[in-house]
Amino acid sequence: MKSMAKWTSLLFVASISLMFSLASLATVPEPAKPVNTAVAGSDDRAFVEQALHSGQMEVAMARIAQEKAADQSVKETARMLEREHEELNRKLQGLLTTAPGASSQGTLSQAQIAAANADMKTMQELQGDRFDSEYVAMMVMHHNASILKFEEASNNEKLSAGVKQLALDALPTLRRHAAAAQGLQASLAAR
Repeated sequence: MKSMAKWTSLLFVASISLMFSLASLATVPEPAKPVNTAVAGSDDRAFVEQALHSGQMEVAMARIAQEKAADQSVKETARMLEREHEELNRKLQGLLTTAPGASSQGTLSQAQIAAANADMKTMQELQGDRFDSEYVAMMVMHHNASILKFEEASNNEKLSAGVKQLALDALPTLRRHAAAAQGLQASLAAR
């Protein structure tokens, strides 16, 4: 069980890192200043910040896919991902506030950001069908990792009730996204 949690955390961090780098190359608006309800503790803050960064990268990558994808279904799925991740990002942002002692640095390390930047550069260089297959594979991997992390958060006794509920509420959407990406992956492979 410990190795599963470690693997899940590693996949989630890798997913977030890649997605963080995508935003650095895409046009992503600056995150709004945190507002509303403060997260209860550092565990809450770490989960919410990482989930928010991941969601922002999903949006950034979806925007890139809408421009670079060759397949219309990939473009349509990217539009849906952008719209629905923006909605989830607003909810995550609503949980953050400038709490006393809160770090303005975020929870992603420079090493994670550097690794993600390398992956993003590779994606930026791809075109057409190759871009489609790599983008869809990345969406399958990232959403599967996010599902595991959100499932873990929804059952984590260290997290506040509000954060656990948001994680639980987001799971159906993340599962639908993963299923859509898996369907696209099968469709692209069949060609």
